Amino acid sequence: MIAEDQCSSDTNWKDHVISFSDFYKIDLPNPLALLGELKLWEVYWVKFKNELPSNITETLKAINFPGFENIKIRLKLLATLPLTSCECERTFSSLRRLKDYKRSTMVEDRLNGLALMNIHKELPNDVEKVINKFAINNRWLCFK
Repeated sequence: MIAEDQCSSDTNWKDHVISFSDFYKIDLPNPLALLGELKLWEVYWVKFKNELPSNITETLKAINFPGFENIKIRLKLLATLPLTSCECERTFSSLRRLKDYKRSTMVEDRLNGLALMNIHKELPNDVEKVINKFAINNRWLCFK
């Protein structure tokens, strides 16, 4: 019973990749080579000697040679697609707090920099460095 479930799940992942690829077919460098790439992809990971990657970024770094071009594009697409809309909503909430009627003359670069600082609060040391540099050196520091 377990072997049957594993076989069905092995073929199922290819079906999912193919359906995802059909949706983004225009973004692929060579959509006709997809099935061949998937077969080579499976063999590549079976024979892979190092520790298997645990996320998309590590997977892209593990295939650092010219090959699997369609799969690389798919992985990049998956890495950039948001899983939920909460991050987008958080961004708009941050912008609403930052740019109110009192600060309507703020230039776009400065607003973008402040919004990024507000959204990415998990790096408090970097934020402190930026604030200190802003306070000491230049009133119009560019946050890029």
